[in-house]
Amino acid sequence: MSSSASGQSQCCPYLFYDDVAAAITFLRDAFGLDERFVDRDASGKVEHAQLVYRGAVVMLGATGSHPGYRPRKSPEALGGMNGGVYLFVDDVDAHAERAMAAGATILMPPTEMHWGD
Repeated sequence: MSSSASGQSQCCPYLFYDDVAAAITFLRDAFGLDERFVDRDASGKVEHAQLVYRGAVVMLGATGSHPGYRPRKSPEALGGMNGGVYLFVDDVDAHAERAMAAGATILMPPTEMHWGD
């Protein structure tokens, strides 16, 4: 993945959560992402974070209304999906087991697809 002059990935997902701090913990435990940057408001609540996996960046933000943005909603509030991210790993079966152990719900078990993923 290419990066810009600042070292930032040129394209990265920005995912919105009702509880960004809990999302960080879940994504770290379930998928092995590491914290790169965490921004908190004056009360200490996590409002924004950047996580990394092998140099790829995923940004997290809080749901709700924020100046300059349309309201952000979680999948629960929308009643459906609000995005998707592919994470390519070396051992998909072990990774799925790790995710389940951390509380992830596996909607489709790892499967060889006709397109090769």
